[in-house]
Amino acid sequence: MRIEYEPPRKKQPVYACFKALLRIFVRKVRTVTLGGELSEPCLYLANHANKMGPMIYSMFFPVYHVNWGASQMLGNYRERYRYLREQGKDIPMRPVYYHKKKRLIVVGEECFLSDFGAAKKEEVAEAMRLKVNALYHRIEAGEFDEKK
Repeated sequence: MRIEYEPPRKKQPVYACFKALLRIFVRKVRTVTLGGELSEPCLYLANHANKMGPMIYSMFFPVYHVNWGASQMLGNYRERYRYLREQGKDIPMRPVYYHKKKRLIVVGEECFLSDFGAAKKEEVAEAMRLKVNALYHRIEAGEFDEKK
């Protein structure tokens, strides 16, 4: 059985109240975007330093987004192909990393599924994992530290 899911197009009003309450207790994070402005639609492939990562993304990521798990990417090639396209359009993908200690979200440069040619799902997943890990290493190296 295939379940179709249409994500909400905007945050629900009750979420704004919840988010405002949480901002009292959570310090703001800084966002660095590489390779141009953030676009919609886009598939942001994120990793995070701790269990608060998804909440931090929900609170501070600068564009509206819907958090999904990896399950949407586990189908066969045809399902992934349809999932990563909107009306036949190749949707951009961008790696994202949240670093808790530095209170920093870094968004990498965009790429497209078509950039990978006929790569297998494991190869695409590995390439994106390496892009996310590269962001982590750049953060750790101090590349995005604020100049004092």
